Amino acid sequence: MPVSVFRKTIKILSIILLAASLPACMTSNPFGGNLKATKPIKTAAGTTDIALKQGKIHFLNGDYGNAERYFRIAVENSARNVNAWIGLAAAYDRLSRFKLARRAYAQAIELGGKTPVLLNNMGYSYLLQGKLAKARKHFLMASRKAPDNIQIKNNLALARASAGKMAELPKPGQKSS
Repeated sequence: MPVSVFRKTIKILSIILLAASLPACMTSNPFGGNLKATKPIKTAAGTTDIALKQGKIHFLNGDYGNAERYFRIAVENSARNVNAWIGLAAAYDRLSRFKLARRAYAQAIELGGKTPVLLNNMGYSYLLQGKLAKARKHFLMASRKAPDNIQIKNNLALARASAGKMAELPKPGQKSS
């Protein structure tokens, strides 16, 4: 592999890794309110509110396996809770369980419609999957509904930057310049 192709590949991989870690740098809570760590609840006795709170805490701490568990408990306790479905979908995204995430997003849309938060999350899901055109489409739809939302603006910029960097990669069989 020529050195220039190797360097470009490293740059692209660095951008993708940076994109995946950006939500950890958020200064605001995407779920709203202040959350504090609490003790885990027993699954059999979990209520929807407690399970949602625990799911959000684990998600924000990067513990996506436990976040999925608690959001799933919330969904099982209250199947009509849109926030539980959105949280479950986001946790599935972070676990690379994209098919399950799509199902959870579909449930959330059925219950609450295509809200800016939901469209933004779906866009981020597509971004994680490398489906940049779909990601951009969802970020644009979210932006039209909430034009001042900084998280949506940042994700749209991230999708544009990722698309630009991906365009710089040589096509298979093409020599690098």
